[in-house]
Amino acid sequence: MTREPGELYQVLILSVLLSCVAAWAIAHRYRRRMQQLMRAPRVGDPHESKVRAGEATADYPTAAPFSLVDNRAAGMRLAMLLIASSFLIAGTSACIYCLLKFPGDPLSPWRVIPIALLHLWPVVPALALIWRWSVKRLFATLLLWCAATFIVLLIIGLWRQIEIRPLLLLGAMASDIGLSLALLSLVFLGSATRAIAPWLVMPTAVLVWSSLAGVHAMMYVGEHQPPFAMSLIELLDPWLGWLPWYGVLLLFVLLPWALVWWLVRILGRALGRAYSRKRLSDLLVVFAGVWVFALTDRAVMVVDPLQALVRCSDVVLMDLCGFQAHNAGCRYELTTLACESRDLRVVVLTDGRTDRAAAEEAVASGRQERFTWIEASRFDASKRRQVLESLFA
Repeated sequence: MTREPGELYQVLILSVLLSCVAAWAIAHRYRRRMQQLMRAPRVGDPHESKVRAGEATADYPTAAPFSLVDNRAAGMRLAMLLIASSFLIAGTSACIYCLLKFPGDPLSPWRVIPIALLHLWPVVPALALIWRWSVKRLFATLLLWCAATFIVLLIIGLWRQIEIRPLLLLGAMASDIGLSLALLSLVFLGSATRAIAPWLVMPTAVLVWSSLAGVHAMMYVGEHQPPFAMSLIELLDPWLGWLPWYGVLLLFVLLPWALVWWLVRILGRALGRAYSRKRLSDLLVVFAGVWVFALTDRAVMVVDPLQALVRCSDVVLMDLCGFQAHNAGCRYELTTLACESRDLRVVVLTDGRTDRAAAEEAVASGRQERFTWIEASRFDASKRRQVLESLFA
C-alpha cells in the first residue's frame, strides 16, 4: 500500500472517531443544559408569552392542507429518487473500477453489472436510516441483501461460464463492506452520533489533515535539518527542551489545530447557515454520508495508482537519488515492480546518497534482471543519452 492510500485510511478513521467523541460531548452538554432549563423556575407571565407568540405567527401565510395520503405519496417519491440516485452512483463507481482495473479493455455490461451490484449495498443502510429502522431490522435486511447478491453473482458467473470461487467472492464482499459498515454503525446507529456526528466529519477531517501535515513536517525536519528550523529549535530549547519524545510528537500533532481553527470555524458556520436556509437537511447529510463512507473506503481499496500504472506500462523510469532504507513508499514501489508478472523493464537512477543495498533488498523477492541501475550523480548529455538508450532498448 502506498503512503497516500494509507493516509486516506487514517484520515477517514480518525475523522469518524473524532467526530463521534465530539458528538457525545456535545450531546452530553446539551442534555445537561436542557435539564437545567427544565428545572429552573418560570419567569414572567405565561399568558403574555402566548400573546406574543400568537402575534408573531399571525403574519405567516396559512399552509396548504396536507393529508396522510399526500405524506405517504411524497415519502414514496423521495424513496424512489434516492434509490435511483443509488443505482446511478453504483453504476458510475463500477465503470470507474473497470476502467482502472482493466485499462485498454472496453466496458462490457457483463463486467460492469456484477460490480455495480456489489457496490450497491449502501442503499440498504441509507434507506434504513431514512425510514428509521431498528438495528436488528437493518442488519437482517443487509444480510438478506448480501445473500441475494452472492447468489446472483454466482448465477451470472455460471451463465457467462466464468470460474467464480465462492470463498473468494465472500472475501471480496467482506472487504468491500466490512470497514465502511463499521464506520457507518459508529456514526449513524447511536442516538447522539446520528444527529450530530455527520455534521462534524468534514471539520474534523480538516483537523486530522493538519495533524498529518504536522507529523510530516516533524519528519522532514528530522531528516533534512534545514537551517531555519534548526535555528528555531535552538531558540525554543530553553522552554521546550524538557519535553520527552512523545511530548514533541503531541506538539506537532496538536499545534496545527491552532493554525487551521479559523478554517474549521468557517466550515462549521457555512454548514450551519446552509441548514438554517434549508439548503441542507438531515436527510441529505445522512444519505450522502452513507455513500461517501462507502466510496472513500472503496477508493482506498481498489484504486492503487501504482498498480494501474504498471498494468499499462512496458518500461518505468524511477529516480532513487537520495533514497534511504526508511523511505517505505519507494521500497513498496520497488517490490511491486519486481513482482509484476507482466514483461516489464525498469530503469533506476541512483547517486552517491542512494542506499543501494536497501534498494536491492526490496527487489530481491522478484525479478531482479528487469532492473537497469544507472549512476546519475552527474547528469550531463552523455548520461541523458545512456538513459534514453536504456528506456528504448
